[in-house]
Amino acid sequence: MDEFYVYVYLDPRKPGSYVYGDLSFEYEPFYIGKGKGLRMYQHLKDRHKSLKRNKIKAIRNSGNEPIIFKVLENLLQEEAFKKESELIEVIGRICESKGPLTNMVNFIFNNFCGGKTYKEIYGDRYETEIEKRKDNLLKNSAITREKNKGKTLKEIYGEEKSNELREKFIERSKTWIEEKGGGMFKGKMHTDESKRKIGEDNKKQIGSLNSQFGTCWVMNEVESKKIKKDQLEFYISSGWQKGRKLNLGK
Repeated sequence: MDEFYVYVYLDPRKPGSYVYGDLSFEYEPFYIGKGKGLRMYQHLKDRHKSLKRNKIKAIRNSGNEPIIFKVLENLLQEEAFKKESELIEVIGRICESKGPLTNMVNFIFNNFCGGKTYKEIYGDRYETEIEKRKDNLLKNSAITREKNKGKTLKEIYGEEKSNELREKFIERSKTWIEEKGGGMFKGKMHTDESKRKIGEDNKKQIGSLNSQFGTCWVMNEVESKKIKKDQLEFYISSGWQKGRKLNLGK
């Protein structure tokens, strides 16, 4: 389906005549992107440190909002990647001292690699490089899991960030359900083989082998937390209740 598009972010604090080939803007462009659905608005919620985020923050601190609109529509995914790359090349990036864009790297058609795919770049080393990347990801994930083992989102990220992550998860879940018309598993059935594997996995989590063994949830008016069962009496005497409060939003 031709459902992808290319969009632009403009800085309302910098009016003028900005002409790039067949495109012209009344305000300075600072980001070019591609996507579908509501992708063009997601940067407004971005909390990762970047030139783009700093620009959006500065615009909002001045009492304005970025100007966002589509410059190309009804594209195939590959066309969107290519058009995005071409526009970034024409307008230029700050990181290359060639223009005002805060874009850092394009994906498959990135300019640093001359529009080549990873397979074309690495050639015979492609499989080795991919495996190396996978190994690094797995190692980093294992280190992170061990470091955060037993901790709640609030303990890992702090109250503000954990609430933000929870809201994002709820929002994405609702969007997914709406798009799929009832959830990712609606109308699907497990094969006999998958049922067998699920059964075998469940057998490995019986009794003390289960990661939840010896724990329970308690809650008060503010939060819920998982504790060891031998701590339950202390929490109950401190005004907590057994159970878990789920904040699924409105």
